[in-house]
Amino acid sequence: MNKKIMGIIISLLFIATAIPIAKSLIETPSNTTVSRFILSSDEVSVVTSEKLNEPPLLGNPYPSNNSLNNPLSFIFSIIISDLEGDLFDWTIQCSNGQSSSGTGQSNGTKLCVIDELEYSTSYRVWVNATDPAGSGLYRREWFNFTTKASLGPVFGIPSPANGSINTALGFNWNISISDPEGDRLWWTIECSNGQTASGSNETNGTKTLVLSGLAYETLYKVWVNATDPNGSAISRRRWFVFTTVANQPPVFGSPSPSNGSSHNPLIINWSIPINDSEGDLFNWTIQCSNAQATSDAYDINGTKLLVLSGLTNLTTYKVWVNATDSGGSNLTARRWYVFTTEGNDPPVFGSPTPSNGSINISLDFTWSILISDPEGYPISWTIQCSNGQNASGSLETNGTKSLVLSGLAYSTVYTVWVNATDPTGGGFFTREWYTFRTLGSQPPETPMIFGPTNGEAHVSYSYNFVAVDPDGDDVYYRIDWGDGSAITQWIGPYHSGELLILPHTFSRVGISVVRCQAKDTNDELSDWGNLEVTMPIEIHSPFQLLLEKFFERFPHVFPLLRYILGY
Repeated sequence: MNKKIMGIIISLLFIATAIPIAKSLIETPSNTTVSRFILSSDEVSVVTSEKLNEPPLLGNPYPSNNSLNNPLSFIFSIIISDLEGDLFDWTIQCSNGQSSSGTGQSNGTKLCVIDELEYSTSYRVWVNATDPAGSGLYRREWFNFTTKASLGPVFGIPSPANGSINTALGFNWNISISDPEGDRLWWTIECSNGQTASGSNETNGTKTLVLSGLAYETLYKVWVNATDPNGSAISRRRWFVFTTVANQPPVFGSPSPSNGSSHNPLIINWSIPINDSEGDLFNWTIQCSNAQATSDAYDINGTKLLVLSGLTNLTTYKVWVNATDSGGSNLTARRWYVFTTEGNDPPVFGSPTPSNGSINISLDFTWSILISDPEGYPISWTIQCSNGQNASGSLETNGTKSLVLSGLAYSTVYTVWVNATDPTGGGFFTREWYTFRTLGSQPPETPMIFGPTNGEAHVSYSYNFVAVDPDGDDVYYRIDWGDGSAITQWIGPYHSGELLILPHTFSRVGISVVRCQAKDTNDELSDWGNLEVTMPIEIHSPFQLLLEKFFERFPHVFPLLRYILGY
């Protein structure tokens, strides 16, 4: 067999033998030995040796490799571990010169503080780890990161807002200026009217430009510049605009009396507030359609007055008002207003006293009523009662008018007529009538009877009678002696409460009831008053009969004897 064929055969045998050996090497656990083989032209021999001790392994760092926009200060970290658990030495070193290290360290996260970096700069970090007691091999890798860019200052929304209109002629224009990194600021604010403000080495915050003396209806531009020279050194510049308020003409307030008002008096202080919003001096005139007018020049804000007099009743007047601020907008404000005067009304009546239709009114009282003229003109008046009594007044002021009434009759309806005229005003009169009813006559109270309640027949006794009339009327009396004698005629008149004294000799023996009734001058009758009288039974001897006849014939003789014997 030639050498070429033999070489092919040996090669095939090598491949067939190497594949399982390589596979077994790959699948060999870490704690087993590792075999190696030697291939010659004639044979393959396998030689085994101890396991290899690997250097420490490095994990993924923080920040990650090739990361961007990193801060200028942070802690770099990475996991370092040895597969065999050997203690190891390590170092972390940044291209800015900062580093950290450890000796005889176990597996874990290793840190390095990195600060005072530059904006927009790429840095490299080298990491080394060696397990000197193990393999003695080291692992070294490097990682890149880039810091963030330094931003220029930023502006907030200005006040007033960009493009605002109707701004005042003097105000504080301001805007917020801040640096994202907190770097100190240098700034300027400049207005197109030449006013400026600035600041240096300042912190973030609101910056202000005081503006004054601006012109009406003018567009102004404000430029704002800001730089952080110790940071990005980038300058920001923006401009903003605003337009000032127009110079307005004077404005009118609400007039007095109000526009369109009615029932106004014939003399009025017509007034209206006139004000210029910019405080400019102004000229003004107020003119009424009755030709009365007033005016002033270079006047200040306030209420302006036109005194109107000699107006006529029920007339509508027009008032024109003009105002111009010649030193300001030079515009004229003009308005007109109307008012109507009062009509000349006749006098008016209030409620009378006593009220209309009243009852049980006294027979003597003062009847009264309020009479007033709406325009305040003097009034002439009369009050007349249907009993013929009356009262009157001429050209008097508003007030209560009275009529004194007396001698009225009981239970009678009376009518009172009231007339009032304002002869110096419209000349119209007002007339009303009212009624009242007097109280009814009260009957006398039940009469009281005073006198002996027992005695002897045929002896004269005195009895007192009295009655009180609630109305104070005089009273009459009639008496029923109760012994069969006739009832007396009406006796009187007597004053209320005045005693009536009457003698009486009872004509019979026994019990008699004396009754008395009273009536007043209005024929109102009282109830009957009663008094029970008892006369004893008598037994007459011939001698007594003789004495009685003697004393009847000679009534004035032997008075002492008469008294002793009871005659």
